[in-house]
Amino acid sequence: VAVVCVPSHSQSDSDIDDDFDGGGGGGGGWGLPTIRNALNQLAAGATELSFNYNFDQAVEDGMDIDVAVPKLLTASDVRKLAGALKSNNTLKSLDLAGYLACNLGPNDMRVLANALETSTSLASLSLGGGSMLKGQGATALAKMLSITTCLKSLTIMGYVDRKSMSALASALKRNSSLTSLTFYEAGIGDNGARLLAGVLESNTTLQSLELQGNEIGADGARALAEALKTNTTLTNLDFRPVHDPEGAGQTVNHLGDTGVCAIADALKINSTLTWLSLSDS
Repeated sequence: VAVVCVPSHSQSDSDIDDDFDGGGGGGGGWGLPTIRNALNQLAAGATELSFNYNFDQAVEDGMDIDVAVPKLLTASDVRKLAGALKSNNTLKSLDLAGYLACNLGPNDMRVLANALETSTSLASLSLGGGSMLKGQGATALAKMLSITTCLKSLTIMGYVDRKSMSALASALKRNSSLTSLTFYEAGIGDNGARLLAGVLESNTTLQSLELQGNEIGADGARALAEALKTNTTLTNLDFRPVHDPEGAGQTVNHLGDTGVCAIADALKINSTLTWLSLSDS
């Protein structure tokens, strides 16, 4: 298993290799391999690839601060990664929700989603929200979700607008492989909750739905509650808030008494849900 943290480059790969040798020397194991090294990992049979990066932890572990700040992925990096993914049959987990991928746009998402359409091994995909899932990015991801037969877990961390949410929900109704779906601080609100209720009414594979910090109110809760009355596969439903690690507050859902009561009533009928969190909702 190889977990790779990859910076992008403005200079040549050979220049980057001199700067980031991937060996972790002098940095407590935080050496940053290049895109070339990441592709080599994939060719060698890596099962996990992550573009997450904890800058504060790197510095705390002793990495020189000038080295600890990696460059972000570029469009060129994305094209190289997509090319490798098209022929890969070992990768099981891809994390693009981290810092190194935070600048990816809709076209980058389109390129990657197109490459993943034919994957026979990818079981877990994590994505950032924002511009990555706008326009053609959301359209391409929706198409991939309609086609994939191996993806089991999808996590979206960050804002998803209404149009993108609608495209994803339509695809999720047709998807027959996902068992776990997470929207983390995606700001989907009542509109998104209603769309997901429609997914639950037709999807027969989803077992876990995590909706932490999405500003869902009573109307969204009522829609989900109605879906729970007929859904027979969901076992886990999570409405917990997202706490700011800097202590600046939290992003919550706002189900209120009306929303909570609607879900409680639905549970009198639903016999499959075994775990429910309504903390601070």
